[in-house]
Amino acid sequence: MITKIRALTELHRSRRVLVGEDDDVLRVLLARRLTRVGYLVRAAADGEQVMELMRHGELPEETLLLDVHMPKRTGMEVVQALRASGSRVAVVLMSAYTTDELKAEARSLGVAAVLDKPFESTSLETALANAETLSALALAEIMVRDRAR
Repeated sequence: MITKIRALTELHRSRRVLVGEDDDVLRVLLARRLTRVGYLVRAAADGEQVMELMRHGELPEETLLLDVHMPKRTGMEVVQALRASGSRVAVVLMSAYTTDELKAEARSLGVAAVLDKPFESTSLETALANAETLSALALAEIMVRDRAR
């Protein structure tokens, strides 16, 4: 197990992720887990804090891990605002209440993955590891579709 953690730490070393989660306990657990496998983590308790950290961060995040249902701004509202501003940051959403409509809307905004809570740490790590590539592909697909209109 220690060898696996070391390998994951090397894989994710210096990758930056911003966790937006309103549940204090879960936010701390996610931050600890991601830090343990090598991510540099910042955390926010609501959607407005996520936006503030994105606007004023010295180092831009490579990936956002956002709860769909947060106070002040939902995860989807954060993604919509970021996309409207031209941001192509990779996004992984998480929710205890996912629907096909939510997943479709998330895909239309270039979200890399929507995780159903509760999820295994391996699912989280896989989603984050693939997030940049999947978001880039989804956003490119959206651009092609929009140009064809």
